[in-house]
Amino acid sequence: MEAITIDVTDDASITAAAELVAEKYGRLDVLINNAGIAIDAEFVPGSTSIRSVLQKSYDVNVFGAMQVFHAFEALLSAAPLPRVVFISSDLASFGKAGMSAPGEYSIYRSTKSAMNMLVFSYAHNYKAKGWKINACCPGYVATNLNNFNGTGEVESGAVNPVRLATLGKDGETGTYTNAQGVLPW
Repeated sequence: MEAITIDVTDDASITAAAELVAEKYGRLDVLINNAGIAIDAEFVPGSTSIRSVLQKSYDVNVFGAMQVFHAFEALLSAAPLPRVVFISSDLASFGKAGMSAPGEYSIYRSTKSAMNMLVFSYAHNYKAKGWKINACCPGYVATNLNNFNGTGEVESGAVNPVRLATLGKDGETGTYTNAQGVLPW
C-alpha cells in the first residue's frame, strides 16, 4: 500500500499518478477520494466574485474527484473487487435531522451534495460489475480543512472510510454513511 499525492485541479498530475500505479502495480484495488476544500469565507460581497469561489470549490470537490475516478477507472477494473470511497460531509445531506449550521457553508455544502449525486449514480452504474462505491462523512475531525478546529481525532474519522475501503463481496454499495450509520442523501 502506498499513498500518492495528487493535485486534483491538474489533469497532468492525475494522469501521472494513474500511470505510476499502472506501471508499479497494474491495478488499483481501492481508491479513496479525499480531496476537499471549504473556502466559503473567501467570498466577500463587493470584494470578491462568488463565481471565482464557486469555481475553485467545485474544481476540487467535484470536478477533481470525478476526474480522479475516471483516470483510475481502468486500473480499478483490473482489481478483483474494486472499492471506491468518496469523502463527503453530513453537511451535504438534505434530510439529516437536526442539520447543523443551516445556512452556513452553502458553497461547500453544494459541492459535496453534487459529489454525492455523482457517487450515487456511479454506484448504480457499476453495481452489476461488483464494484463497491460509497460516500462517507468522517465527522467533524480536526484537519487543515477546518484549521484543526474539529472535535474528533483523525484516527476516529478514518474508521468508516477504512471500513468501506475493505468491504467484501457482499458489502454495501451506493451508501452515504458516517460513524453512526446511514445518512439520508
